[in-house]
Amino acid sequence: MQSFYPESSSVVRSEMIVQWKKERNIYNFEKLPDTAVICVDYAILKHLNTFGAQKIKGIKGKYFVKNQLLFCSEFDNGAPGIINLLEELRALKVETFIFLGSAGVLSSEITETSMFFVKAAISGNGITAFYSDQQIHYPADDFSKITDFPELKDCICYSTDAPYRETRPLLNEVAKMGAQLVDMECAAVYAFAEFYSLKASCFLIAADNLCQTWVAPKDFKRIIAVQKMFVDKLIYNFG
Repeated sequence: MQSFYPESSSVVRSEMIVQWKKERNIYNFEKLPDTAVICVDYAILKHLNTFGAQKIKGIKGKYFVKNQLLFCSEFDNGAPGIINLLEELRALKVETFIFLGSAGVLSSEITETSMFFVKAAISGNGITAFYSDQQIHYPADDFSKITDFPELKDCICYSTDAPYRETRPLLNEVAKMGAQLVDMECAAVYAFAEFYSLKASCFLIAADNLCQTWVAPKDFKRIIAVQKMFVDKLIYNFG
C-alpha cells in the first residue's frame, strides 16, 4: 500500500494540536528557540538543567531552554516517538534539530563509546515511508566539523523500528550497503527534515555490539559521560 502522498495535506496536522493546546493554556511559554538538541536519555542533559534554565511544560517528556537552545529528552523511544515530538516542535516554529542517540555496532573496527556524525541513514523505519519514498536519507545540515571533538567520525547507519527482529541476514544485508551502526531514529529524522525543508543532523555513540552475538555495553557510565562531553562541545561550537 502506498504511504507517501507528498502533494496531499494531512487530515490531522501538528498545527491543529498546537493550537488546541494554546487555547487551553497547556504551554508555559510564548516562543521556543529556533534550535532543539534532542537526547532520549535525560542523564545526558541533566547537568545543564541547573542554574538559569527555563523549564518547558506542555510537551510530553523533559524540556528546558538554556543558552538559546531547547533541550529535549525522555520522550518515547524510536522513530514514531521522535517524529511526534518533531512535528509538535515544527508547529512551534523550531527549525533546526540536532539528535544525539546510541547505536548497535556492526563493524569490528568500531570501539564502544566512539562518536559518529550520521552522513547517511538507511531506512528500516515504517514512519519514513510517510515522509519519503527513498530508502536512504541524508542530513539537511552539517554539524560534523566540531573542531574540539577531533575523534568524531562519519558513518552510515541503519534505522529500524524492530530492534528485536534484527536478524543476521538483515544485518548482513545492511552491512553490505555500508551500514556500520544500527539505531532507531536517524532515517526518520532526516526524512522528516527533507519533507519540510528543515535542518537536521544526527550523532550516534557506539554502544552494544551486534557483530556476532549481541553483547551489552561494557561501560554504560562512560557512554553517558562521552555524550555529556559531546553536548558541551556542541553547544560551544554552535554558539
